[in-house]
Amino acid sequence: MDTQTIQQLQELRASLSRKHGGFPLDYCRISSDAVNSAFGFKTTFGLFIDNQGIGHGHHWNLTPQGQVVDITATQFEREIPNVYVVDNDSLEVQKHYLEGVYYMI
Repeated sequence: MDTQTIQQLQELRASLSRKHGGFPLDYCRISSDAVNSAFGFKTTFGLFIDNQGIGHGHHWNLTPQGQVVDITATQFEREIPNVYVVDNDSLEVQKHYLEGVYYMI
């Protein structure tokens, strides 16, 4: 993803943060819809698996090029960048994202 798009995503995230107290906690759906509206990246949902192996219901975006774009992942993992962009077939995505799944049994 080019640096201009990442900068625009950072600006969108900052705007949402100013608008919503407590951001990014529990603002993943609103944020992914905002990314979809601004950039056309598909909104998707599932589980975000944190580094402790705990699954959290979550929404994020997918680019046409197959990248995950997540501007609220820091609510689960603080060491993730504010604008998290990673290839959908990477080990990081396989570790953290389960698309279409809301519950772990």
